[in-house]
Amino acid sequence: MASAIVEAASQKEPVSKPVKKKDPEVLVLANLGRFKGAKIKAEVLTKEQLSEMASLAGQARWAKHHYNAGKNKNDGAPV
Repeated sequence: MASAIVEAASQKEPVSKPVKKKDPEVLVLANLGRFKGAKIKAEVLTKEQLSEMASLAGQARWAKHHYNAGKNKNDGAPV
């Protein structure tokens, strides 16, 4: 009975997930929007606010890398 289960399980082909391809035109538009947003943010916020946001972003990146330390060969150092 066990051999029948193993045989039945091994005969099924693995289900592969469909690969989503990103449309290059959409990517270009997304990048334009990102750059426009950054420019507007730089115009609206003060230097102190921008500096604080950058500091928090850096802390978040370092925290993520240290959390993953030892899971890969670079031991959590930012790439």
